[in-house]
Amino acid sequence: MGLQAALTALFQPSERVSLSYYTATKNFLVVCTLDNVKTRLVWWKYLEQGGWQAAGEQPEAAIANISLSAVDSDENDQVAVP
Repeated sequence: MGLQAALTALFQPSERVSLSYYTATKNFLVVCTLDNVKTRLVWWKYLEQGGWQAAGEQPEAAIANISLSAVDSDENDQVAVP
């Protein structure tokens, strides 16, 4: 028998929302979407027992050019904003 795991959709596109990019740190996944051509960030935390939990989001989509990248995803949760 193969290993079975539950999958969780952390993003689902819609008519007006698309995935721009994502970056992963040691414990978080940051998802950047374009919501009606406006940037929106959503944070997900990986739980020790497995699975994901919503950890925060940008309250309102905004016209912005935001780019985040993990500094050292194996060691910490720091991100760089170039």
